[in-house]
Amino acid sequence: MSPSCETLTGYSPEAFHADPGLLLSVIHPDDREGFIRHADMERVGAGPCSLEFRIVTRGGEERWVQHECQPVFDRDGHPLGRRVSNRDTTQRKRLEAMRDDVERVIRHDLRAPATSVIGACRVLREDGLDEGQDELVGLLEESARRMLDLLDLTLDIFRMETGAYPLVPESVDLAEVARRVFREVQPLVRPGPAGYRLESNGTAPSGEKDGNGVSFTVWGEPRLLHSMLGNLVLNAAQASPEAADVVVRLGRDGDTDLVTVRNQGAVPAPVRERFFEKYATHGKRTGTGLGTYSARLVTELHGGQIRMRTSEAEGTQVEVRLPRPSPDRGES
Repeated sequence: MSPSCETLTGYSPEAFHADPGLLLSVIHPDDREGFIRHADMERVGAGPCSLEFRIVTRGGEERWVQHECQPVFDRDGHPLGRRVSNRDTTQRKRLEAMRDDVERVIRHDLRAPATSVIGACRVLREDGLDEGQDELVGLLEESARRMLDLLDLTLDIFRMETGAYPLVPESVDLAEVARRVFREVQPLVRPGPAGYRLESNGTAPSGEKDGNGVSFTVWGEPRLLHSMLGNLVLNAAQASPEAADVVVRLGRDGDTDLVTVRNQGAVPAPVRERFFEKYATHGKRTGTGLGTYSARLVTELHGGQIRMRTSEAEGTQVEVRLPRPSPDRGES
């Protein structure tokens, strides 16, 4: 028993040696069953394991512990025991709880203003607008609706993380989604890329149009696919040189739909290995590190895969591969 156990639990190593039941007694009652299962796995020679649980210290304080262990062998492969580390993660857990509380407040407090903006846009239209004014009001209303969708997405992320999101897929024209995303992102990034371009790789089914009029049907949940593509395009626009375009390319590869978002900027080296991880961001004053993370969650929820390639010479390309529906759904 390490001397550091006293700092963590308030009990000395001698106390644990004198009372074999003390270790289990300091485990929080709600976490004991999981800890016992973990200990049983260790006894039968399991490989590397990790477990997070709560303890109640000698002074009655509740703390979180991150437990890591792995087997140790001699040169001949005979087991010598297990190397164990226990790290106090109480502060991280408290910060996570605080962040969750803040997110709930933000969702509540921003929903009312966004709804008011939508209502104001409707009133303005009733008063009569010229073509230019109507276009601006339409963009304002669309952005407010997008804000409401994003507020809902924060809750959706939690559901996707816990495997509790009830996916309800339908036919979605992803090309139309891309054109809508371009309109939304353009005023948000100033200065921004030279332009936004939609391409087809030429393998789309016959009858679909090419260029700016392309139609590209996929199977998924419209709001989530809009969020996924919106986050990827916004991320690309923020990283793109001003003289270059952000390009969204749509195509097929057998029974897979391909969505590629490309820009000429390179992902900073410190964040490349963590590009799709939660809160991974670098060099963005307003970055949250949730955009590419939520894009990964949405892709995986749809049974797809997402990957990123980047270099200083060729820029950055994010490829999303989504499975096509079976023919009995009648989708083309």
